[in-house]
Amino acid sequence: MHLRIRVAAASLFAAGAASASTPQGDTPQDLPDVSRVVARFQAPDRIGDLMTSPFVDQPGDGSVWARGRNYRAKFGADGFTFFPVLDESAPNETPVRFELMAAVRGAAALELAEVPALSRLQPTSGELDRAVLDYGAVAEVDKIGLDGVEQTFLVETAEGSGPLRLELTVQTDLEYVEDGEELRFQVPGFGKISYGSAIAFDDEGETTPVQRVLTGSGFALIVPEAFLKAAAFPITVDPLVNFTQEFFGTSGEKSRPDITATSDGYVYCWQELTSASNADVYIVKLGVDGLFQGVGFVDVSNAFWNTPRIAYTRFNDTLLVVADFVFPSAGNGRIIGRFFNGSTLAALTGD
Repeated sequence: MHLRIRVAAASLFAAGAASASTPQGDTPQDLPDVSRVVARFQAPDRIGDLMTSPFVDQPGDGSVWARGRNYRAKFGADGFTFFPVLDESAPNETPVRFELMAAVRGAAALELAEVPALSRLQPTSGELDRAVLDYGAVAEVDKIGLDGVEQTFLVETAEGSGPLRLELTVQTDLEYVEDGEELRFQVPGFGKISYGSAIAFDDEGETTPVQRVLTGSGFALIVPEAFLKAAAFPITVDPLVNFTQEFFGTSGEKSRPDITATSDGYVYCWQELTSASNADVYIVKLGVDGLFQGVGFVDVSNAFWNTPRIAYTRFNDTLLVVADFVFPSAGNGRIIGRFFNGSTLAALTGD
């Protein structure tokens, strides 16, 4: 559940948040002082230090957002965009956007929707969270991992003869070159984004290497005709995208933390700058002893949540996190908020 509050209400909420930091009523009276808790727990320089699985969110803007240890990703009508996580020393984000533009078997073009249908497949046991961009004849199924995104293309059928060519456009300000089996996007001062080599496999598990050819607007993935002739459809084309961070800045100094008491401990929130132009917000649950119990996210999109504040109500075990809302298309001067379950840190949905 997202909430937008007029600026005039900010001072009222700030007062409520301050009072929520002191245990009252049926809150256990043996909770340590907030300052002692903060002294025992310090937000890490990077949320990735606490993550054991990726965060995936649908913030209501028609897209799916994800956060891994050192990357963020957006999946939407304009394809799949990969954002390496940098720090405040980087003036801007450095995204790379991949968009499927055509699929051709020999001389016959497969029919693709101009705008893909987006859906999210939540993980079952042993599987990754997935974002699906359905173009009709081809479905892009992006598997969201802790350390990268496995971008796959599922082709149900491809009539005709000749190789299968999947053409992708690449939009980025970064320079990129082929480096052995990977396509390397250099992020100056930080590291590299790697678009790895791909394989294709059919419904019976037969595999073949996939050729990658640079084009004027991106690249093409080419599945050989010999494989297609004998393949049991559907077939899947499967590359991996990740970010190798070689240099690390100092993102901890501007975390702007806040903390509130709950019925069974504390919840701590802070912001992490992925560049000077974007901040994401995270929450951590602490026990009465101030020790770590769990972690969650408030926002991992390109909306700049600045200076977060947190409050709690025992009445329905609910947390509210608010922040200054900075977004180019929306302008400044608003407060945005989101509600969470105080025990599980799960985001609450509804009106």
